[in-house]
Amino acid sequence: MDPAAGLPSSVMPSRATDLHDRGWFTEPTDPTTWRSKAGLPPVVALATAAWIGVLLAYSLLIPLFRAPDEIQHVDLVLASRTAPGYVDYDNAFIDSRVAAGAALLGRPALGSTGQSADATVRSKRPTLAELGTSQPAGRNQQTQHPPLYYASMGAVSTFVTTVIPGEHAWSFDRLVYLFRLLNIALVAAVPAIAYRTGRRLGISTRSSLLACILVMSVPQFAHIGSSVNNDNLVVLLGALVALGVASVSAGDLGRRRALMLGALVGLALLTKATALVLIPMVSVAYALHGRSHLRTAALRVVQSGLVALAVGGWWYVRNLVRYGTAQPSDSFWLVPKDVDPVIGDWAERFFYLLPVRFWGQFGYLEEKLNRPLVALATVVVLAGIGRAVVQRRKRGPVAMLLVPFAGSIVLVARKTWSRYLLVGRPIPGIQGRYLFLGIVGLMVAVGSAVDALPSWLRRRAAGAGGILLVAMHAAAVATMVRGFWGTEAEAWTDRLDDLRAFAPLPEVLTNLVFVGTSVAVAALVVVCSMDAVRASADDPTALPVPLV
Repeated sequence: MDPAAGLPSSVMPSRATDLHDRGWFTEPTDPTTWRSKAGLPPVVALATAAWIGVLLAYSLLIPLFRAPDEIQHVDLVLASRTAPGYVDYDNAFIDSRVAAGAALLGRPALGSTGQSADATVRSKRPTLAELGTSQPAGRNQQTQHPPLYYASMGAVSTFVTTVIPGEHAWSFDRLVYLFRLLNIALVAAVPAIAYRTGRRLGISTRSSLLACILVMSVPQFAHIGSSVNNDNLVVLLGALVALGVASVSAGDLGRRRALMLGALVGLALLTKATALVLIPMVSVAYALHGRSHLRTAALRVVQSGLVALAVGGWWYVRNLVRYGTAQPSDSFWLVPKDVDPVIGDWAERFFYLLPVRFWGQFGYLEEKLNRPLVALATVVVLAGIGRAVVQRRKRGPVAMLLVPFAGSIVLVARKTWSRYLLVGRPIPGIQGRYLFLGIVGLMVAVGSAVDALPSWLRRRAAGAGGILLVAMHAAAVATMVRGFWGTEAEAWTDRLDDLRAFAPLPEVLTNLVFVGTSVAVAALVVVCSMDAVRASADDPTALPVPLV
């Protein structure tokens, strides 16, 4: 390949000092104009491949229906495949066939209970139709959310099962695993979007690469991203909004950009009400230009807001008219108690549990990462945020990107406090996954802090991120295997045999996923570590033109 085009001439350079010369850490450029082709460096492509492998591995490590609310989400996706409408929030029930399938194939006996169970032979696993007739089997509160996620999942999965081959030939576990694969497709590009967001914000390739790796280093994000959950669509849309506002902060005040941002925010609102925190981020992005282009910035905010209202805001207007509240919620599962509220008691629980559940508390919250590792990762992120916000030149754009993350914390705090007033302990609703809507902005902000470090530290930042990536996921995998597979007395090989027996994929494909993921992650860490030996290309302004 032509080195001037910024492409690698071999799959793996023979010498560490060749990495930059062969384009592993630079973006493809047009040699006639020196302008970026908007491509990704090969190291980011490698990171994306490793991330997809991690997601596939997690989709097998967590038993079917053991992810948060997965049975309810699967039920609504299946309902969207057969029914054109979307039932009212207080009139939805889980299909008895889904409940039966979850009991049969979802591994009710777990390693954490000291029990084991035999897996159903793959050739004898029933289809949805073979699970009986459809009857109501318990309430499904998820219809309090807008319908976009379920409608899109239902439509795409129906197309897939019709093409290869008809859906009646698919066993129920394969059908649910298809839903998991579609969710993996939703979040597969999020780390790469974080990289591109950093570059559009004007931070260096190394800092942007670190942001990409930090997004990958959150085991809980991999857990949710590899399960059936409406958070995945809203996270993708939130990442795209972050990418768009980075362009706005860099000077793009065009009408098309504003309309695109409005459409993305509207789609996010039509997925989940937590997307409301995207609205102030867009507003802040245009407010950064208030002194120089006040009229244009104000016009773009109005245009973006009107599009968001037309695409997704109508759902909440409809709810206000129909139910008297923007988001009705069926609280049938909340049991009121005689509570003597103490804000200190709530705060202690909230600030203890939220970091743990952000980094990794798996299944029905019964398995979690060890506390020292959670504390280390939290300190790294907080230190990065603190260093980033003191950089005067980037303070405004960094604060803009942190708005969704900070807003999500406020929403979770408000919701959990109101539930604490109702039921006391345990406090429902403290879920780290609710913060993933702002994960791109959070990690780009942390990555931007690297540009202020000495050159010898900048060269080692991506390698350090790779080490954190391995440490977090190694601990998470050990936790999940110990908690979900085998019994306490069984060896690891026997536990993995249980995993392969329950897996929706054939054994050979299951093995291939784990081996391929290990190779991809190891290759990423090696490449990032090799970057530390090269002293050139330290300039944060590596590209001669901005990516706007």
